[in-house]
Amino acid sequence: MAEHSFLTTNSPTKKQLREAKLAKKNLRERSAEDRKREIDVIFAKFTSLGISEEIEEVSQFFQIARAFIDSGHGSSGKIMVPAINREIQYLLSNNKMHELQVALKNVN
Repeated sequence: MAEHSFLTTNSPTKKQLREAKLAKKNLRERSAEDRKREIDVIFAKFTSLGISEEIEEVSQFFQIARAFIDSGHGSSGKIMVPAINREIQYLLSNNKMHELQVALKNVN
């Protein structure tokens, strides 16, 4: 009687597939150090533009960014800043494939 080769294949188990998928996902995620380094660049840009954390809405954005550094949970949104007539638009993603984006849009 002939043996069937499809019965003896070494295909990965569900657990192995799940572990491989998780390992691949972890490679794409930013570490806490990566998040801190990138957010520090954004904070420095705000400072160089003369936009201080003393403005309530800017402080709100800084709190969101610090929470992103600590937790790694992505966030996006818009914060109106009437004191400087601008809107902060941001996209904070923990995925290395996506660049962190923060823009100050003129609301005129």
